[in-house]
Amino acid sequence: MKRLRVHGIVKKVPGTRKYYLTKLGKSVITLGLKTRELFIIPGLTEVAAN
Repeated sequence: MKRLRVHGIVKKVPGTRKYYLTKLGKSVITLGLKTRELFIIPGLTEVAAN
C-alpha cells in the first residue's frame, strides 16, 4: 500500500484505515486491464495454439 501511495495511485482517508483510488489510479487500472485484454490474453492464446 505504501508504494501505491507514494506513486499517487491511492490516497488514505484521514482518521480511518480506508483508501480510495485517485484519478491517476483509475487511469492506471484501466490501462492495465485494456493491455491485458488486447495484448496479453491474445498472445497467450496464440502461444498455446502452437
